[in-house]
Amino acid sequence: MQTLYAKLQHVHVERVISWFEWTLFAIALAAYVYFIAMSVVQVVLRQELLVSIQEAETHVSELEAVYFERSGEISRDIAQQYDLVALAPIAYVEVAPEGERLTRRDE
Repeated sequence: MQTLYAKLQHVHVERVISWFEWTLFAIALAAYVYFIAMSVVQVVLRQELLVSIQEAETHVSELEAVYFERSGEISRDIAQQYDLVALAPIAYVEVAPEGERLTRRDE
């Protein structure tokens, strides 16, 4: 009688261990699939980001080209028409180390 009970208990323990192993395997498989999918998603998002960056750089280059093109169109006549005046040269003062004189630099 005791041997039958021990066998049944042994079978029950084996079922629990088997169930635990299969559950652990399913969790590991689900985690593997999740991380592979996330890696693929991150690669796709990175590619889209690189395309967006390239488009932004192209747009900035186009804006710079337009700026340089239009900045050459301003003449003295156009500036006077809009009441623009030339700026006086800017003077910078540098502090010399102790014992030396101050200097003035005009640009």
